Amino acid sequence: MANKKKCSIIQDDSRLKLARDWINNLNISKFIDLSSLHPASEDASFRRYFRINDLKQSKSIILMDSPPNKEPIKKFINTAKIFSSAKLNVPKIFETNLTHGFLLLEDFGNETYLDSYKKNPRKIQVLLKNGISSIIQLQSWGLKNQKKCQNLSIFSKQMLFNELHLFENWYLKKHLKMFLVKKELEDLKKTFSILGSKLSEEPNVIVHRDFHSRNLMILEKKHSIGILDFQDALLGPISYDLASLLRDAYYNWREDDEVVWTKFFWENAKKQNLPVPEKFNNFIINFDFNSIQRHLKILGIFCRLAHRDNKKKFLKDLNRVRLKCIEVASKYEEFRNLVNLFEKIENLPNKNEYY
Repeated sequence: MANKKKCSIIQDDSRLKLARDWINNLNISKFIDLSSLHPASEDASFRRYFRINDLKQSKSIILMDSPPNKEPIKKFINTAKIFSSAKLNVPKIFETNLTHGFLLLEDFGNETYLDSYKKNPRKIQVLLKNGISSIIQLQSWGLKNQKKCQNLSIFSKQMLFNELHLFENWYLKKHLKMFLVKKELEDLKKTFSILGSKLSEEPNVIVHRDFHSRNLMILEKKHSIGILDFQDALLGPISYDLASLLRDAYYNWREDDEVVWTKFFWENAKKQNLPVPEKFNNFIINFDFNSIQRHLKILGIFCRLAHRDNKKKFLKDLNRVRLKCIEVASKYEEFRNLVNLFEKIENLPNKNEYY
């Protein structure tokens, strides 16, 4: 019965009807089995992904549904060109419908980095080295081809502040029903200002922006990394993608291992003449500050997904993100007020209802 219900929902979906009409008019339509169409994954945005059998290739392809009024696909297409030029593996685009917001894409399969972390922990070191090498490859290419990156947005202070306000509006107010007094609001504003100033001091390179284990795929034939969800790439802090990878919202590492992998990035970035600090201790501070900014943003985004978009599954990772943020922030006197705020959250009478 569950399968019939899911099938009925797909049949009654107006955008999927529009997508079917588009596909039926393509030259490749005779090889596409539209009756096989089924959801491929749930995205943390308004985009949706569906898997369809390609009879000619004896494999599946991906239909991306990206409503033009919510998620225009032109940015996805342009960013895919940049990543491909940098010799990184992103899905090939087979067919494009700019008007209605549809793409037919190469299917990278089902095995994410996160899946492999859990199933094959012995491979973690290899996976992370590949991930780190990919970040360095992208950054190095970008600095050598700055004209090709000139249309990318810059991770401005205002953008940083907007992201941080997600923490205040969605995590504190909406999710925890927690309204701060004047002094707490002033302290939080100071925290945001400290993060914004520090992150804006870092040299700008191409930043994927969500370089984490659910967006990184293991490609069977190429024995390499496939990269998804890259459309929001911009020019931002050099340690930002590393924070996405090593301070993952979906998986925990030991702090000692984080330091080893962070040093691996820093040493190899220096070899490629990337603009990292001369001293590793200064780089680790930048890395930590980026981590704190990301975790605050993620707490807000996960709560927005749950309360606005009814994607409740993201709430199960709130505790991991919160605890990691506390762990990193506790290293710095600048974030004493932030740690105090989290301690207040810990003492909420109904705290366990929120995680």
